[in-house]
Amino acid sequence: MNTFSTLLKTQEVPIQQLEQDYNPMLKIVKVILGLDPNANPLLEIWPPAFKAYNLVVPNFLNLPQYLFKKRSYKSLVGLAMYACSKAAECAYCTSHACTFAMRRGLEAEKFKGNLSEKEAAVVAVAESMARVPSNLTKAQCDEMISHCTPAEIHGVAMVVSLMGFLNKFMGAMGVELEAEALEETGKILTEAGWNPGKHFRGNYQAPEDYHNPVKDSIGTYFRMFQQAPGVIRLEKKWTQGIPDKYPKAGAFLKEHTGFDFPMIAKTKDPRIIKTLSTVLRDNLNAEVSKIGLDTKCLSSLVFGMVAQNEILVKEARILINHHASSVQDNQLEVIEGMAKAFTNIDDKNYHSYLTQLTDEAGLSEKQAAALLCTKMASYSPSDINETILNETHNRLSAQEIVELMIWISIQQMFQRMYTYYSVSNG
Repeated sequence: MNTFSTLLKTQEVPIQQLEQDYNPMLKIVKVILGLDPNANPLLEIWPPAFKAYNLVVPNFLNLPQYLFKKRSYKSLVGLAMYACSKAAECAYCTSHACTFAMRRGLEAEKFKGNLSEKEAAVVAVAESMARVPSNLTKAQCDEMISHCTPAEIHGVAMVVSLMGFLNKFMGAMGVELEAEALEETGKILTEAGWNPGKHFRGNYQAPEDYHNPVKDSIGTYFRMFQQAPGVIRLEKKWTQGIPDKYPKAGAFLKEHTGFDFPMIAKTKDPRIIKTLSTVLRDNLNAEVSKIGLDTKCLSSLVFGMVAQNEILVKEARILINHHASSVQDNQLEVIEGMAKAFTNIDDKNYHSYLTQLTDEAGLSEKQAAALLCTKMASYSPSDINETILNETHNRLSAQEIVELMIWISIQQMFQRMYTYYSVSNG
């Protein structure tokens, strides 16, 4: 089965180049996961995507501090990571979350549903946050809050938001699972009903024996500290001049993107605020965009409509007014109608939708193809069928595809974050 990952294979950046440019960051990921993710060469096709990934992951996980927390805290966050990935039906991230959580001390029986009341409350929130549209309730949030400390609540909310970013990109792109991940998690996950699906080329056969990941030790912490100086240097270079507190971050974003993104203030976490401000600045920079900011902002609207998230829809309209001001209300109505339609886009109706978007909404074929791809990628799990795959690949370059998918992934990260803060605060 083809995926964007397989179609773009020849465009990937050689791993030798990545090691030369980002060696400390690559080694840090290997320390916490025990493998080199296959997504790295794919992300670097459009460098801001690789940068976003390597800012969001460590900062939303609060690395390296996370590794020195109590085992109970680390296990709970790892369980939330696994639960939301499973609910989102991203087999790639489910496998990675499994090995991540077990390395932090989560017992294998938890993957079979043997949970305490506290763990069950966290899983319920993680699963509901992961669905598109979300069905998170105030009662679920209150139940989790009644069992967890403020630090645990923040850790769970941030890791589920982080996984929104990862679930979407890995799932929509169809990134191939690494042999190490399959060896370590294949048997235990298969027993829980998991299958790698499009993330494995060929007929998958689970290992006959368990190969449990190596748990954190003094050696883990030593290897982490070895790479920390290099990672810090890169991150400081990437985030130089970016505020880490609101409202300064809002003013910065307003100046650089046209919108102040007030919802990010709710995290009250300097690392998260600085990370999101950097990622938004980079992704809404006309000088580095290949697909165009007008297309990206329209893509935000489509995602918000599919996710039925009023905050995202409102933000998208503000961004459209700033970056795609030539698009008229009647044109937006056509785009919104396509996004809201309870119809999958496939070989039977693709060209009729494409014509509608070009003739009635005044879009180019490339823009129309990007929005049709966005609609199908926005579901959870993403539904990138052969028609969407081939029609998008025929009209968008490799850089444009990666840029579009990382932007949709950012939208899903915000969708989960906004949902939690909106629902938990009533």
